[in-house]
Amino acid sequence: MRDKAVIAATKAAADSIRRIYDEGAYADLSELLRAREERVQRQQSLIERCRTCGREFSIVSFTLNIAGAVKHCSLFSWAFDRGVDAIAGALGAAGIKIEKTEITRGEAGDEFMAIACAEPGEVKLIMAETEELHPLGRIFDIDVLDRDGKKVSRTDLGASGRTCILCGKPAFVCGRSRAHSIEDVIEKQIKTIASAQADETAHRISENAVTSLLAEVHTGPKPGLVDRFNSGAHRDMDEGTFIKSAEALRGYFTDCAYAGMYFGMTGDDKVYESLISMGITAEKTMLEATGGVNTHKGAIFSMGIFACAAGMSEISGRDFRSCVKSLGEKLSYMTVSSGTAGERINRETGIGGIRKEAALGYPSVFDVGLPILADEIKAGDEEAAALKALLAIITEAEDTNVIARGGMEAAGWLKAEAAAILEKSEHAGFDMRAALTELDRQCIEKNVSPGGSADLLGLCLFALTVYTDLTLI
Repeated sequence: MRDKAVIAATKAAADSIRRIYDEGAYADLSELLRAREERVQRQQSLIERCRTCGREFSIVSFTLNIAGAVKHCSLFSWAFDRGVDAIAGALGAAGIKIEKTEITRGEAGDEFMAIACAEPGEVKLIMAETEELHPLGRIFDIDVLDRDGKKVSRTDLGASGRTCILCGKPAFVCGRSRAHSIEDVIEKQIKTIASAQADETAHRISENAVTSLLAEVHTGPKPGLVDRFNSGAHRDMDEGTFIKSAEALRGYFTDCAYAGMYFGMTGDDKVYESLISMGITAEKTMLEATGGVNTHKGAIFSMGIFACAAGMSEISGRDFRSCVKSLGEKLSYMTVSSGTAGERINRETGIGGIRKEAALGYPSVFDVGLPILADEIKAGDEEAAALKALLAIITEAEDTNVIARGGMEAAGWLKAEAAAILEKSEHAGFDMRAALTELDRQCIEKNVSPGGSADLLGLCLFALTVYTDLTLI
């Protein structure tokens, strides 16, 4: 799925840049020459600032090495920002202080300049390594100047010269002989950036999905559920089992995010079949990691939808919730029967459980749990916020896990208990955690566990990463 996502992302980026050419919204030769002159003036200004300080320094000057007339667009600015981060990270890791950073943006391209408090040769070697190792390094152009304004050469320091982005031969040889067309070079540069952008997005979404599952299981005390305090009403699993399971699903969530990006750019309905196939494989991966214990079957279905929707939303600009709803509607009836307790209960009682949630666009997440989580988290106790969100979900959701273990009577009892604790939690002096500890004891005694509600809490935690920058528990 990654290859499809990268191809689609590359095409979308190329089409966008082609429109810039068609509209003539790019820098002409005079603008490029003026930008070069101004860059030299800024370099000299920084050098003059440091010459009298009596210490070693270097000037780091960074731009992107982009072929063609279009030097500035959202794609190139994204790559430029990653380059700035890479430079700061590499110098910081080497203990080299950076001073007086300057960023200039314009149609002639984005530029970064800074004073590095170290000997030029040392800085150049670090920058050369950054150009070689970073995924975008082939389009980074990082110059290092000494106190006389002279550029420090790679080869003078014994490092290898730059290589061609297309064939790997020495870049100056290909440039001098014009071995490649400018169109081919531009296409390769766009693909390089689009690939890195797709990878960063997919891995970030996957990391948020895994972190959300880990935050959910760690949260406690939860009634009848596995948490950091105990295993609840479960005898075959503990928090460690959930950790192994969540980590094993990292690659699955990455693929779901790629699928969402691909779908968001192409609208190819075959992505639904791919998601189902990936989910079946993910279940096998989970069972292998846990020794046959079902920890995250529900989360594989629902968090897979949310990870896919996040990729789809990010690439297309569509609202995240609308993406979740469109995916959930389709997958809720496409997913093959797997003989779960939820399916049996649906046949016997008409209670829809998680498939109904998916078909309706997860109202228990967006209308019940997430608003409470987002509001309560402002008080500073993120775990308390998550517990309140869980109580609200238990009160409102159709949890077939509870019905499967204790029947409709147990489901009604747990809803009433959760609603009572949630209401009392608004009163000063009420010890919500003590009340939950007691409810947990009763759930263990009754062998009741709201596993479906726990999955929905995990989705709330994930949705929070889409809508805000708040740190997870």
